[in-house]
Amino acid sequence: AQAAPAPAPGAAGPVAPTEGGETGTREECTHFAPVPPAGVRFPSDPAHSMVQLQDGLCADREALSNCLQTLLKLVDAVLSSPMDPKKRIIRKGNENFFNRVGRHQNAIIFLLAIGFEEEGEFLKLRAAYISRLTDAHHLLSEALAGFGVHAPPVPSGLFNPFKSSFGSTEVGSRITQNHIEQKAKENANVAAEIRRREKLLKSGGVDPKTLPPLPLDPRAFHQSSISRLEDALKEMAATGDDLDSAAVVDRADLAKLKEALTDGPKFKSRAKEQLAQLEKQKIYSKCILRVQFPDKTVLQLNFRPFDTIRHVKQNIVQFLSEPVKATAWHLYVSPPMKKLEDGKTTYEEQLVPGAVVYFGFDGGLQGAPPRPYLVPALQAQADGSISSQ
Repeated sequence: AQAAPAPAPGAAGPVAPTEGGETGTREECTHFAPVPPAGVRFPSDPAHSMVQLQDGLCADREALSNCLQTLLKLVDAVLSSPMDPKKRIIRKGNENFFNRVGRHQNAIIFLLAIGFEEEGEFLKLRAAYISRLTDAHHLLSEALAGFGVHAPPVPSGLFNPFKSSFGSTEVGSRITQNHIEQKAKENANVAAEIRRREKLLKSGGVDPKTLPPLPLDPRAFHQSSISRLEDALKEMAATGDDLDSAAVVDRADLAKLKEALTDGPKFKSRAKEQLAQLEKQKIYSKCILRVQFPDKTVLQLNFRPFDTIRHVKQNIVQFLSEPVKATAWHLYVSPPMKKLEDGKTTYEEQLVPGAVVYFGFDGGLQGAPPRPYLVPALQAQADGSISSQ
């Protein structure tokens, strides 16, 4: 069955909470009281849960609006008839409920904060506390005001001393009407910084259009005599060539943004976590590639993070012997064995700041030309590295 369409703003009729025919449970959901008795504990505070709900869905305003409206209808259904157990039992598998509320974990947390309990396939409000439900009504009404949706007043199904304002001191500060807009702006800022950070990582913090060509600095070794790649990377870092000054400025900007985003509730969105991970990554303006041939000869060259594998291969060709140039070949990494894609960059293939890649013949070693694989000068350099040991 297809999911029911989301309700339009102000549309009548809450999701039917008891659709599905549960039996033997309604007598458990008839107790109600003005306020929770001393000693009753809830898993979360409604106001904090509302902030989390809005934070988590602020990128999808339509889904958030539909969720808030449905939650308000469920709350108001209980307030209008608090002794009616049919209004206090929700089947989690109900299609309408799941599409609008149940698929959002923070919405379930909000329901638990106002007194619902999870029991198998149901959410049950065994004890309805009018103060807490009224607070929930006001929280939802103020959140919906940010969408231009005018919520109905608190239902007058019974005498409610908390009807005119927030009645419970547990709820804390009120959620302002522009909270959604503020959080949307914050998330937009985070998303923009993520894009900028990723661009810096991919480009190495430099402009490819104005940057002079990077010297390849070709070197050849035998695999048994070559220094560790980690040592070569440390040498590169010592020269200062690995980090562009623009990246330092960017880190300072990101630190300010992160500090600004800590105002308000302590809630980490996935976007903020992604940004934090990107902040930890060092920005390299060049990378060291070591191309290892079948005879253990290694060719070392320098490239940029934005250089494509096609560009890498085109630059390797000039250092190959004539017989090798005439054969079809590819580059791969291992383990696991994976051919590098011509259209991807060294950054996208995770070769930055340095990596060992392997030179392979498309037809395998059976049809490969005999060594040497490199031009005479480089092959002599590689062979000389063995004799100098």
